[in-house]
Amino acid sequence: MARYQKKEIVRRPFNPKYPPSKEQSVIFGCIKIGDGNIQVPAVAGSGKSTTLKWICTITDERNVGFMAFGSDIVKEILPETPDYLDVKTCHAMGYAPLIKTFGSRVKDKGTPKTFVILEGIRAFNRSRNEAEKTKMFRLRGEIASLVSKIKVTLTDWNNVDKVNDLIDRFNIDIDGYEDEVMDNIDYIMRKSIEEVKLIDFDDMMWLPIMHDLNLHKYDLLLIDEAQDLNRLMQEYAKRISRGRLVIVGDPRQAIYGFSGADSNSYYNLKEMFNTEEYPLSVCYRCGTDIVAEAQKINPNIQAYEGNDRGEVRRINNTDFNYDETPNGALILARKNATLVKPCFEFIKRGRKAIIKGREIGKGLIGIIESLGDCNVIEFESKIEDWRDQKICALSKRKNPSQSSFDYVNDQADALIAISDGCRDTSDMKNKINEIFQEKGYGGIVCSSIHKSKGLEAEHVSIMDYGNVELFHQKMKPEDFEQERNLHYVALTRAKKTLELVSYKTEN
Repeated sequence: MARYQKKEIVRRPFNPKYPPSKEQSVIFGCIKIGDGNIQVPAVAGSGKSTTLKWICTITDERNVGFMAFGSDIVKEILPETPDYLDVKTCHAMGYAPLIKTFGSRVKDKGTPKTFVILEGIRAFNRSRNEAEKTKMFRLRGEIASLVSKIKVTLTDWNNVDKVNDLIDRFNIDIDGYEDEVMDNIDYIMRKSIEEVKLIDFDDMMWLPIMHDLNLHKYDLLLIDEAQDLNRLMQEYAKRISRGRLVIVGDPRQAIYGFSGADSNSYYNLKEMFNTEEYPLSVCYRCGTDIVAEAQKINPNIQAYEGNDRGEVRRINNTDFNYDETPNGALILARKNATLVKPCFEFIKRGRKAIIKGREIGKGLIGIIESLGDCNVIEFESKIEDWRDQKICALSKRKNPSQSSFDYVNDQADALIAISDGCRDTSDMKNKINEIFQEKGYGGIVCSSIHKSKGLEAEHVSIMDYGNVELFHQKMKPEDFEQERNLHYVALTRAKKTLELVSYKTEN
């Protein structure tokens, strides 16, 4: 059998199709002068990727690093950059010094590292029957999530109050085992530092910092999606820079606080590196009428004068036309539960449609399996009991976040919607596997707004538009800001047609 060979990427310097804009010319002028750190607040659709490729081409520096937030950015940037440029994800930049220091190691592709550590702690391995085994497996998953959040936020795990804040903020369910977790968290974290034979995703950046490794330092470091960096990534950026920085991001697109990102990352980097701002404020993606809608949230975004007007439609859900919605359209909603019925309606009409997020489907299947096999009528009763138990447990916490309640309700509502037309839980799992995918392959992509970041389409419909932003009594100022940002991200996915679909049940 022929051995698989990874396809080599041919790299060529960026060849722009258009002359630089006035704003780009200012940025490029600063790059050539070579003095001071630059920060670029780039509105949605303003060509930030093009700008970054251009910078990589014109700089005279040869020790240059490009710190990308995700692998998709690397795939886009790498082919159009010079060979000497080091283009890597944040985590890949961390993995290299680990290999250099400790030798070849196994990445986490099987049993999660925290699970391995927990196997040595008796308190988390009590399982006399299948029900207890399921309960212990779920608990280990919650502890692994807590360990991950401690790492990415660089939280002092010996500070009980700070650990409890993480538990509340990220909806980590260790109810009934709080004492056992707190008694063992120091051991778990120290063991995670000592164990370098098994490396999980967070370790790729966390272990180099914990072991204070000698990291390669760049004379010029470019950082993309600056608003999405967590505290760990920010610290890593600080340690690998010894010269100038170019930091690009949009504070109005900071929406990943729920997953561990620092909602103030853009401004923290500005203060950390004492940057001068040079904006990209012109949107080339969206029609001028769509930009006008987005300006209600972000007045800084400006429409390119050469753009078509585009169209903004406000309609009721009863008037939504499934047959005339074009292939390639994006159907967005605040909650995954809202997407289930539209997705199946498209499928019933012979249209290709998916809900973006394979891992979301896995999570829903996990809930089904925890409740046991049953028919749909029994399941609906069980899921309501599950909802009540989760909400009750959250209510007993000291400072539960409202997003935790919303998350539980969204999961329960999604499962109830999926159960429609099913005979039993086996049918439900098949349904979930069918619709929760990553790519639409030319069909219609339904997506939560969080999942739509980085996507764009000629036609975008935002379902249940009146509930895109959620407001609750206990929300913090940064929570309000994230909600507004989410609204802005949704509006700026559309290139030509934007449908704002109101539901009769909107509050």
